Amino acid sequence: DQDLPRWVFALAAFSMQWFSWFDMMDGQRARRLKCGSPVGRIIDEAGDAFQYTWVALIVGYIVKLPPGWLTLCYGLINLPMFGMEMKYIFTGTLVITQGDVGPVEIELLLAAIFGAAAIFGV
Repeated sequence: DQDLPRWVFALAAFSMQWFSWFDMMDGQRARRLKCGSPVGRIIDEAGDAFQYTWVALIVGYIVKLPPGWLTLCYGLINLPMFGMEMKYIFTGTLVITQGDVGPVEIELLLAAIFGAAAIFGV
């Protein structure tokens, strides 16, 4: 029943933004130099899966989900990623930005939530 220290949420906010920035830079570099590889894509998706699993765990903790729901949230977080992959396989395009909101904006919003939890507590 003991709360996590606030530095954990600060670390989560920093890690979220750090990973997001480096993921964007890596993707732009690979497209610009046309040096993407299947192994690089797998590593990128593995990093995304790890990041979103961490996000699901922290968000579940912040909203104080009971253990069953927390486990479900943690286990199903990669379902949208699999859906995006299937969309790419079927349509050949991977446009996941809707209007002005895309993955970068969502990651920034989550980092802000983690930062608020670090400053104000859960």
